[in-house]
Amino acid sequence: MCDDWTINLSNLFYFDAIKRIGSEGVIRDRRMVIGLKAKLEELRECSHDHLPSGSRAEGFLFDDSDFDEMIVYRNIKVVMNYNSNEREMQSATVLKIETNQTRPGFCLLRLLSVSNAIDMELLNSLVSFENGIYLSSALWRNEVEQYFPQSTHHGPCENGFIAGTEHDKASCLKCTKWPESALPCINRLYRAKWPLDAVLGVIVRNGCHLVPIGDKNSEKEIMEWRISFSEAEKTLIHEMNHCQFLCYGLLKIFLKEVINTREDVNGLLCSYFLKTAVFWEISYNRRTWIQENFMLRFWDCFRRLLSWVSHGYCPNFFIPENNMFLGKIFGRSKRILLNHLTSLYNQGYKCIPVCKCDNCMIVLSHPNFAKFAPFHNFSEKVREDLCLISNILSSLTIGYGSLSVLHRHVVLMQHIKSNCESRTKLLTADIYFHHYIQYAFYEFMHFSIVYSSCNKNGYGLIRRFCKALKRSKIDILRHDILIGTLFYKLGMFKLAITFLLNLRDRLQHERIMSFLHFDSDEYIAAGGEYTSFAEMMRKFFACNIRLSKTMDLPELCLEHEELKFTMDYPSIVYLELLLFLSNYRLSFYDETISILHDLTSLITNDMNYHIPLNYKAISWQVLGICQEMSGFNNEAFVSYNKALSDPCGSHFRNATLTRIRNLRLDI
Repeated sequence: MCDDWTINLSNLFYFDAIKRIGSEGVIRDRRMVIGLKAKLEELRECSHDHLPSGSRAEGFLFDDSDFDEMIVYRNIKVVMNYNSNEREMQSATVLKIETNQTRPGFCLLRLLSVSNAIDMELLNSLVSFENGIYLSSALWRNEVEQYFPQSTHHGPCENGFIAGTEHDKASCLKCTKWPESALPCINRLYRAKWPLDAVLGVIVRNGCHLVPIGDKNSEKEIMEWRISFSEAEKTLIHEMNHCQFLCYGLLKIFLKEVINTREDVNGLLCSYFLKTAVFWEISYNRRTWIQENFMLRFWDCFRRLLSWVSHGYCPNFFIPENNMFLGKIFGRSKRILLNHLTSLYNQGYKCIPVCKCDNCMIVLSHPNFAKFAPFHNFSEKVREDLCLISNILSSLTIGYGSLSVLHRHVVLMQHIKSNCESRTKLLTADIYFHHYIQYAFYEFMHFSIVYSSCNKNGYGLIRRFCKALKRSKIDILRHDILIGTLFYKLGMFKLAITFLLNLRDRLQHERIMSFLHFDSDEYIAAGGEYTSFAEMMRKFFACNIRLSKTMDLPELCLEHEELKFTMDYPSIVYLELLLFLSNYRLSFYDETISILHDLTSLITNDMNYHIPLNYKAISWQVLGICQEMSGFNNEAFVSYNKALSDPCGSHFRNATLTRIRNLRLDI
């Protein structure tokens, strides 16, 4: 039994953790958004599956949360035992897992058969090794690196920026069978009665993945692959109750804000070790995870982590024989880390970061203070709405394909909208639906007008296109900017200028908000005017602009060629860019210079209001292009260098360097 002081402290920490991590409904909404994105990814016409992973897929949305994704090759089969009579094996490239020469948790992949349509990545990664042909993890990583320009290796992943946001992408292979070495884990979970037997069956049927990284302590490191249980881990996390999930989240915060503040231990522990500790604790104490003993369970996880460091052994949850500390935490680094963790442990609950709130400090300082009163409205509607909508918009990172793919996306969203009862799921499907409708209309319009044999037919299509876009608006700006883009690309510069100037004048008299800075009082007041948050978005929120290959401007061809997929721009910056280019094409010099001054002032003076921090680089790039076109080469040189120095500009770095080289030739 917990005493009153422990219960009260647990309540305070629990509610403060909800403030920082999210309520149960918020977490459910985040996962739903990621789940919808995964369904849409399945419709893509490509040879890969894109599986969301990492902290966002688990339900977290911290400031430093990046997008983790597993890219799984569909046409490469990985088996435990090969049966050449199976139909799906007869026309596939087949690899066999071999674990007899590797440490637990790692394997070699031996080539058994090759399909007619073999991937070049696989062909270039095959190595003759010990009387067989094997797939080298090191060569595989080098091969797939070409698809992620300006990326860096981060374990088995390629780390880089796409559309201004950090991504981790792991190109991996799937095995549909559950590894024999991990069968004891299933028996352990079955005895613990967590998760439910049906969920456990799904975990086993989904098998595992092989990610391209070997054991750093092995002589065969460049040949070995690590057995990954990422999908099983995600399923287990989704089966946690909210107390368990908050405990895991608080451990992640604790690692970042307390443990890793010392440089000599920073990087020794990672969130995967924390996840493993929570899994082990739940499997032993499933029934005791409730709000009233939240801090006891947190402390149990911390104590387990401390014990692992003390013994130098962190057992993988699925394959306990795999010591994840091996080659990482030993010798001097182990002693320093152990002393640091022991010092924190001896401080008690005061070492935990959320206890900085006044109410927690009162209870920690006065153990006899046992009266609990809610100190904050932790489920603020504004916070939840913004978190949800921001998560939805940030998940729209799907590369656009053909019209047929866009059509399938629209049909799927229509089906979800007509069959869902959840308000948040309906909102998500609605935004996705209109998002794809807009780009499907644009792709169709571009194709139809380019090949139209009659101006009359073309103008008729344009009118229908404009009406359709206005009916499918997501926010206050994007549908109109797509119309302006079409006018510019069709050479209708005067029409584009008139349209965009009217749009800019209208926006100056409207309430425009971004998802970074806005007036919460104004937001709440506006809420009374509209029936839904989706309607509020359409009235006064401005989202970023995403351009596909079909929509890119000729002036930005270098940037789009390097990206290969899509490019995102702050909506206000892109509006000014279109105005500048339209006036420039008509040789309206005075108007061009005036717009350039406005754009310079906007980018230079903006305090992350209209331009999010991760879009500063592309904004400086746009400004540099406009300055160069206007003959201000020295100013353009400065702008390009600012884009070059921004980490978020790494995904179009080569384009920036090319522009700088061309400038130097002219100066």
